[in-house]
Amino acid sequence: RHDLGVLWFDVGNFMRPWQDGEEVILIIEALHEDGVFYQVFKFKLDQGIDIQELGKLELEPMPVPEHDNILSKVHWPESKNAQVIGYSVYQGDIRTNSEVIQAKEYSGGEDITLRLVIKGGYETVYASREEQVQKGSIDKHIPLAFSFGVYPSPFTRRTQINYALPVPGAVEVMVYDVTGKRVKTLVSKKLEPGYYKIAWCGDDEIGRTVAAGVYFILLNTEDFESQRKVVFVH
Repeated sequence: RHDLGVLWFDVGNFMRPWQDGEEVILIIEALHEDGVFYQVFKFKLDQGIDIQELGKLELEPMPVPEHDNILSKVHWPESKNAQVIGYSVYQGDIRTNSEVIQAKEYSGGEDITLRLVIKGGYETVYASREEQVQKGSIDKHIPLAFSFGVYPSPFTRRTQINYALPVPGAVEVMVYDVTGKRVKTLVSKKLEPGYYKIAWCGDDEIGRTVAAGVYFILLNTEDFESQRKVVFVH
């Protein structure tokens, strides 16, 4: 395939200040009608580069378990990525292994799906294509995990908030100043699973432009809470 795209992420939204030369593991996953694709990259951050280019990023098919009726086992092709340290096996939404599986086979039934385990103990969000089809994720574009991001920061006119909800529920997206005072409520309602975005233009509840400085945007649901720091510049 020759599909092309551009990937951006904001190091200003890291949980702590990053250091020059710090190593980052980037996990990319994608759903397509042909299956699930992934790639894991390790690179070093460079404060001397305005836009850091990683070059061409090619995704690989996610290993799909195949069932052996005679041996009552499933087996799968090995991942060649050096950042993949093993596998987790799921039956429905339940993980059946207590430790990372490093073999390429597992005793179990045909309903088993596979997730990759990345260095640091991270699991991929997506499993095999069969699981995604059963859940309707490809056709309905329903995320399998919460996500929350804000870009750009610093900003002068507007910053965009992107978030994903894997389950329905009450959602609040709010802006606070450094004293903890609520500046503006951007979202406060019950939402269905899906991908959402909204912009904040540096204004308060009645539309007045706020002072330049640091603000915090909070996403709050019944099952997930996260915040991002943004800098508003006049």
